[in-house]
Amino acid sequence: MLINLEQLEKQLQEIESKFNDINSKIEERLNNIAQLKAQLNNVRAEIDKVRAQLEKLNNELAEKRKKLQELKQRRQELINRLRELKQKKRDLSNELRVKRELIKKLGQMITELKQQMRLGKKLSKEDIKKMIEQLELEHEISPTDPEREWEFFKKIMSLERELNIMELIEKLREKANNLVMEVDYIKSELVLTSEEIRKISEKEIPSINQEIDKTRQEIGSLIENIRQLISQREQLKQKRDSIKEEILKNYAEIKKLKEQLFDLKQELEKIQILKVAAEKSQKLMQKMQKKLELKKTLEERFRQAYERLMKGERVSLEELNIAEYIEKE
Repeated sequence: MLINLEQLEKQLQEIESKFNDINSKIEERLNNIAQLKAQLNNVRAEIDKVRAQLEKLNNELAEKRKKLQELKQRRQELINRLRELKQKKRDLSNELRVKRELIKKLGQMITELKQQMRLGKKLSKEDIKKMIEQLELEHEISPTDPEREWEFFKKIMSLERELNIMELIEKLREKANNLVMEVDYIKSELVLTSEEIRKISEKEIPSINQEIDKTRQEIGSLIENIRQLISQREQLKQKRDSIKEEILKNYAEIKKLKEQLFDLKQELEKIQILKVAAEKSQKLMQKMQKKLELKKTLEERFRQAYERLMKGERVSLEELNIAEYIEKE
C-alpha cells in the first residue's frame, strides 16, 4: 500500500508539472495574441493610411482627367477657329483679288472715257454746264434758221455727251474710291486674320499641346502611384489576414490546452481522492499493526506471568489483568 501511495504522489507531481507546463503554454499563447493584436492594429492603421492616400490620389486623378478633357476641348475649339480663320483668309483673298480686278477695270474704263472727251480735258463739268446754258440762252434770243438750228443741236449734243462722260467718270471714280477703301479694309482684315492665325498656330495650340502632354504625364504618374498603393494595400490585407489566422490559431491552441487542463483537473481530482483513501488505509493498517504488536507483547507477558504463577512465584495485579485486556481486544 505504501508503494501505491508513492506512485500516486509521483502521478500528482507529474500532473502538476503538466498543469504548470500547459498554463505556461496558455500564457505564451496569450502573449502571442497580445503581440499579434498590436501588429494587427498597426497593419490596420497602415491600411487606413493607404486608403486615405488612394482616395486623395483618385480625387487628383479625376481632377486631372477633367482638366485634360477641358484642354482637349479648348484645343479643338482653337483648331476649329483656325479652320474658320483660314477659310476667312481665303475668302478675303478672293474678295481682294476680285475688287482689285474691278478697280483695274474701272481705271481702264475711265481711261477709255477720258480718251473720248474733247473739252473735259481742259474744262470742268461746271464750265460745260455754263456753256450749255449760254448756248440755250443764245438760241432763244437769236434768230434761227435750219442750218443754225442744226449747228446748235450738234453743239448741245456734243456738250451733253461730254457732260455725260464726265458724270460717268465721276461715278466710276466714286465706285473705284469706294472699292479702294473696301480693299484697304480687306487688307487690314487680312493682316488681323493672319496675325490671329499665327498666334493660334504658333503660340496657343503649341502651348495647349504642352499643357496636354504635361497633364498626361501627371495622369500617368498618378496612375502608377495608385497602382503601387493598391499593390501595397493588397499586401497589407494579406498580412492582416495572416495575422488574423495566427490569432485564431493561437485561440484554437488555447482551447485545446484548456481542454487538456480540464482533463488533467479531473484526473488530478481522482488521484487526490485515491491519495486520501490510500493515506487513510495506510493509517488504519499502521494502527492495526500496532495493535497486533501490542497484543503479541501482552500475550508474551501474560505467558511469562502465567508460568511464574504456576511455579508459585508472585505475579502483579496488572499482569493478571492482561488476559482480560487481550480478550477485550
